[in-house]
Amino acid sequence: MKILSIGLDKKIFEKDSWSRKRQIEYGKYFDETHIIVFTKRGYLAEKISDNVWVYPTNSLTKLFYIFDAYKIGKKIIKNFKSKNENWLITTQDPFETGLVGYLLKRKFKIPLILQLHTEIPFRYFALESFLNFFRWFLAKFLVKKADRIRVVSESIKLYLEEKFKCQENKIFVLPIRVDLEKIKNREVKVNVKEKFPNYKFYFLTACRLVEVKNIPLQIKTISELVKKYPDIILIIVGDGPERKKLEKLVKKLNLLKNVKFEGWQEDVVSYMKTSDCFLFSSNYEGYGLAVIEALFCGLPVIATKVGVAKEVIKNGENGYLVEVGDKEAFFKACKKIIENPIKREKVLMNLPVVLEKEDYLNQYRQILNL
Repeated sequence: MKILSIGLDKKIFEKDSWSRKRQIEYGKYFDETHIIVFTKRGYLAEKISDNVWVYPTNSLTKLFYIFDAYKIGKKIIKNFKSKNENWLITTQDPFETGLVGYLLKRKFKIPLILQLHTEIPFRYFALESFLNFFRWFLAKFLVKKADRIRVVSESIKLYLEEKFKCQENKIFVLPIRVDLEKIKNREVKVNVKEKFPNYKFYFLTACRLVEVKNIPLQIKTISELVKKYPDIILIIVGDGPERKKLEKLVKKLNLLKNVKFEGWQEDVVSYMKTSDCFLFSSNYEGYGLAVIEALFCGLPVIATKVGVAKEVIKNGENGYLVEVGDKEAFFKACKKIIENPIKREKVLMNLPVVLEKEDYLNQYRQILNL
């Protein structure tokens, strides 16, 4: 079988990146894999293994991504396709990449698998921007045209069945793979309690600083907590377009002592292994890999009911779940964990089941094997 994949992950062009290594691993299960990536100019098409090729769209602007990807896809299929070969198109999302996949499916009569890595609730996703409003309706159209849909959590599967009336038998759940050995064996190089001494309780969050992550909820919670617990700290690992706004909020609430911004860090695991509680406050989420990583570091998690958090967090055992945007519940959960910390041993006794590498790859191949 030959695979034509359409995605957004530019890291595949970096020689030592996890994205590149992952695609090479996936490629071993198929005759050929051709990967088109939405990019602006400045990238080179290349063969990254014996049977895996990557092609940048090298578009002038984002407006041309769809047109350029479709043009490259047509060329690949025409150059590599023969009558006796099985082909499959798979796309990273049911939005712009999904539209390209659908257009190629229609032209060449090739099966299409859409992948959905994020929740798309109308209230939080569709109303977030005009583009997301368009994407929501595009997804609703495309999921009905796909031959199969791969999602990363049971909650997304249920959403597609209930809201989009998608047939259950064509939706398959395969979470994002977690490299557990890497987490377990990672030596602690940054100890937050040594880097930020003289605090009694250490909260941590790690994510891209964007609106959907709702970091203001965490900061405002800290501002209430310090009234009773002045020796607590929230460490924010990550960067993004909301950072300046968040820094202004911290200054406005007089929290410069209690909230620290660390920017992007390569070694987030060390932060997780030496903190006391991980905070996760997203309005919606795809999978929420950071939640899984935190749990496997023995770190209890307070999270909103989104993504994989809904499926792996057990109240009082390895953390607490609260409704999206519920400020009071978030505050109460943080207060509860300060006063009665959940021990790491207890968290490690309540870990979710995660697929081993070979099992994961086998399931991935089965989903693609139409």
